[in-house]
This record gives sequence, C-alpha cells and structure tokens, in this order.
Amino acid sequence: MPSSEWLSALGPVLLVLVLLGVTLYALKRVNASTKSYAGQNFKVTPLHNFGPKQQLAMIEIRGEQILLGVTQTSITRIAGWTDSPQISDDPMADQ
Repeated sequence: MPSSEWLSALGPVLLVLVLLGVTLYALKRVNASTKSYAGQNFKVTPLHNFGPKQQLAMIEIRGEQILLGVTQTSITRIAGWTDSPQISDDPMADQ
C-alpha cells in the first residue's frame, strides 16, 4: 500500500507542474507579441546619465524628436524638433 499513497501524493504535484508550464508558455507568447509592436511606434535613446535615476533621453515618435529629462518621480519635456538637429563641427557654419 505505500506505493498507492506515493502515487496519490504525486497527482497534485504533477497538476501544479502542468499548470505552471501552461502559464509560462502563455506569458512567453504574450511577451513576444508585445515586443514586436514596441519598436514600431517610437524609439528611445538615452543621452546622458546624471545619477542612478536621472538622465536625459531623446524620444523619436512619428518623425518628431523630443528631449526629455527623466528622474525617479517625473518626466519633463525640455525641447522638441520636427527633424533631426544637425550638429556641425565647423565653428564657421553658424556665421
């Protein structure tokens, strides 16, 4: 009779393992579908970190670039451009 007790205790463990496997498979499918859409709408480029939770970031969305200040408690729009800003190494270019 000890083998029947062992088998009856193994049933719930197998059920939990099967449910865990199904849950992990479903989460993998959901994450894969959301990742495929994330890069199509906007692009985030971190520019400079001022501390562990403070940085400047450039966001590009629908052809517009937005400079953001990001801290632990807030996100602030600093500037925006409709096309990419051109940075020149030539000091005479602005004159």
